[in-house]
Amino acid sequence: MSDRLHALALRNIRIVTTVYLLVILVATHWPKLRLNIGDSQFDKLMHFFGFGIAVGLVHASLWFRSWWALLLFGLIFTYADEITQSTLTYGRVYSFSDVVAGWLGVIVMVAAICAIRPIGGQPSRARRTAWIDASASLLARPATWIILGTSGALGIMVGAVTLLLLDSIFIRPQPARALIIGAVLGFLLFAHWTFEVGHRRERRLIARDCRCRGCGEPHPEGDTVRVKRCTACDRPVQSVDWDPPTEIDRNRLLWALFPPALLCGLSLFLMMFGWLLVNWIRVRITGVSTINWWLGLGLETQGIIDLTIAGLLFAGVLWLARRRISRLVDASAELCLSCGQDLQGVTVVEGLGACPECGVRFRKGPSPVC
Repeated sequence: MSDRLHALALRNIRIVTTVYLLVILVATHWPKLRLNIGDSQFDKLMHFFGFGIAVGLVHASLWFRSWWALLLFGLIFTYADEITQSTLTYGRVYSFSDVVAGWLGVIVMVAAICAIRPIGGQPSRARRTAWIDASASLLARPATWIILGTSGALGIMVGAVTLLLLDSIFIRPQPARALIIGAVLGFLLFAHWTFEVGHRRERRLIARDCRCRGCGEPHPEGDTVRVKRCTACDRPVQSVDWDPPTEIDRNRLLWALFPPALLCGLSLFLMMFGWLLVNWIRVRITGVSTINWWLGLGLETQGIIDLTIAGLLFAGVLWLARRRISRLVDASAELCLSCGQDLQGVTVVEGLGACPECGVRFRKGPSPVC
């Protein structure tokens, strides 16, 4: 991350991460703080989401490069926070269930981070690098963070109100759980949508102005004279750097996503079947239903378990889907990603070629030597 845009983006991410960690520490150590709506408490949900998001921000800040170090940090930070709030703060007590809720949030986030690690060959990694460069160009500007924060705040209000209205339909409404889950999901969805809109606009601007992906310096002559190095930061550049990412053919993309989606549905079915089987065996042996044990855990604990299972399942499906899509991208020198045209006999100049059917450019690596 030595390039100017990457350094600025990383600085902004670390500022946001530091502020968030300070907010977590203040909130968990505030004297006599009680989080509840009526008789319903939601402190475990706050621990689950709060420490999970904290680990995600720490990963984005590049303070820990390996997943096991990130996991170890999250587990230690969660436990130390709970210990210190009971020993250093008046009116707060230690709760191992809060620690477990935070640990589960950390584990789910680390699983999601492992699912989005770089995979595939050189074409897939080049595509990922282009995405990271455009993200750095976008996040290097403070105005982007203001827009993301405003959009996230709007998402918190919309998500919380929406889930509260939906929760009121059920026989046993849980407004506390609906409020927290709706607020977190609303924030993530609105912020992600805003980021995607800004990211697409940034890619269009990079392609239009032929900007260097390291410092943002425009090179309007890049497509004609095939600039080899940026005149501002001396970074190696070529005209293909300014091409927008090729959209994968919809039918091929759906076919790549079908097996992971099928596996997700099958996993849910097997879990439900296993649950019913265990319940039937326990009733036959002890005469006590497992459902009574489940109801005795409490709705907040049930929500934590449901979120953990859903999060781990989502991480596994995401990893399988990315593997299948990376295989399509890695084969882009043989089959066009946009139209599926065979590119075996297409003329390649300096490793670059263009699809004769749709005109999309592609990169072809060196041929293996026998």
